[in-house]
Amino acid sequence: MGESKIVSAFKELAQHPAPTGARVIGDGSDGFLSVYSEWMQRDLQRAENARFSRSQVLQMNPEYGPVTVAQTASYDIATEEWKRVSPSGVHTAILRKVNPKPAKEAKPSQFIEIWSDSRKICNIDLKALDKHGTVYSDDNHFGTFEWSHGESHLLYVAEKKQPKHASYFDQKYDDTASSGEDGNAEPKDVVIKGESSAYRQDWGEGLTTKCEPVLCILDIESLSISVLENVPNHVSPAQAIWTPDDAGVVFVGWWNNPWKLGLLYCTIRRSALYHLDFQSGTCSIIGKDDQSVRTPRFSPDRSKLAWLENTASGPHHRSMRLMTFNWVTKKYSNVIDIVKKAQGADFPGIYPAYLGLPTQCWCSDSKRVVFHTLWRSKKVLLYADVDTHKIKQLSNDDFGSWTLLAIQNDWMVVACSSPDKPDILRLGKLLPPGGEANINWVSLDPDQAPSSLTWEIRTFHPTEENRSEEFPDLDYEGILLLPKPNAEGEEEADEAKTAKKPPLIVWPHGGPHGCFSAGWNIMAAGFIKLGYAVLYVNYRGSAGYGDDMVFSLLGNCGRFDVLDVQHCVAELVREGTVDKSKIVCFGGSHGGFLAAHLSGQFPVSHHV
Repeated sequence: MGESKIVSAFKELAQHPAPTGARVIGDGSDGFLSVYSEWMQRDLQRAENARFSRSQVLQMNPEYGPVTVAQTASYDIATEEWKRVSPSGVHTAILRKVNPKPAKEAKPSQFIEIWSDSRKICNIDLKALDKHGTVYSDDNHFGTFEWSHGESHLLYVAEKKQPKHASYFDQKYDDTASSGEDGNAEPKDVVIKGESSAYRQDWGEGLTTKCEPVLCILDIESLSISVLENVPNHVSPAQAIWTPDDAGVVFVGWWNNPWKLGLLYCTIRRSALYHLDFQSGTCSIIGKDDQSVRTPRFSPDRSKLAWLENTASGPHHRSMRLMTFNWVTKKYSNVIDIVKKAQGADFPGIYPAYLGLPTQCWCSDSKRVVFHTLWRSKKVLLYADVDTHKIKQLSNDDFGSWTLLAIQNDWMVVACSSPDKPDILRLGKLLPPGGEANINWVSLDPDQAPSSLTWEIRTFHPTEENRSEEFPDLDYEGILLLPKPNAEGEEEADEAKTAKKPPLIVWPHGGPHGCFSAGWNIMAAGFIKLGYAVLYVNYRGSAGYGDDMVFSLLGNCGRFDVLDVQHCVAELVREGTVDKSKIVCFGGSHGGFLAAHLSGQFPVSHHV
């Protein structure tokens, strides 16, 4: 296989963008609806991810549903770190990153722009105001950028302002100025000598620029910034939202004492929900303080607060609870509890991966919460009724992966994909309870070209000698991707020329408590395009199958996971599906750990 063929395949596949966010404008009552969406695409020449947006206008058709009648050209939004439309839709706030000129002389600056009536009404230079450090971007763990209900203030999270540092030998600062003891020096002039290289704890992998977050409020009228006080010292504030009366904020407080432990791939770090009241200055806990909580979301009528939580201990990515708190009656409700054991097609619990609830997740009736979650080897779209505590599925079998991007006035925008279908947007109107099966899902993107692969989800059962005594009824799954026979006019893959059965790339996930869902993956599609078969393995220990599945791997790493992967491979070889002389094990993180185990323990099966 030539290098140029591999490069050509990747270039072709890299042209498929992925949606990262969306917003619905209007309710369709005037016969029209608009959908704004944001996308990301690999820019191979610049070695970075390009970000762009587009807008579509849809006309209501009584027979076919919404039909796109106009679409704007896509435009680059790489400098926009946040973009939020005010509740009324009149104002838009943008956090923009601006690179200095020349670029290598200083760090990028950040500006908050306020737009109204298609014009910029103000532009705030955050560096010039010097109230805090860098504003946190949309990192799914700390960042927030929220309009108040009265649209006069913006709430966000930023790095705490740090004093200046200098060398002991820097003569620019004398002893008096460095100590700040003269009583006249402003805080911004205080300089600490000898600590310019001092270690500061951060929040770990992928969050190394997050050390000391603070809550900040921008007053739109006075253009002044306040850094909120009275946040307990032992927590780091994150994911903040306004209270219904704008008289306070609700935020997640991650425990930072004694250590700041990594958050990115660990959904069990201790945290609690806090209510900071501006008038009294008190900061009180909502719910319990021994859980791991995330993504608080108020209902449209502002009467209920929903969030996800699980126990702050045990394995990563265990099942989560959906909780609500009635802001009026002060009553708590465990809407959907943790699921320990799920048999067959039973609901396995809530597994939203690393993100939690979408920013917009409530229905207009303030009784249903819509979200996506892993359900075995698929990602599905559900809603939970907070009154009846019932779960209903909204997605169908058209795609293997459904991700909610937005819901507004009950219009849902979702990103859908399968191993053979790159991401597209779909729009659907949530109907009253009982009408879930009648949702008319309309595609906002053109049909994809025929795929070069087929896929199926296979269920496997542990061999008798590898069965768990504590969890004997568990099964596990693999997602098998096979190259299609070449269509007329296509060049035949090199491997297909010499073998009737395709070579196999075995791909166990990382975590170890991760999970593969049946969605689009550019690397897998590339392998298929080059003639390989791919087998994702969701071995015992994977998320999305109930908590028993996750807990079953504890004390058995290097045994159950290794033998489960090997058993899947052996079954495919026994069936004659793949070329047994050409099997490669591929993976990263814990998947790389398994690849090393498999190639060492089963060298005859895994040749690379």
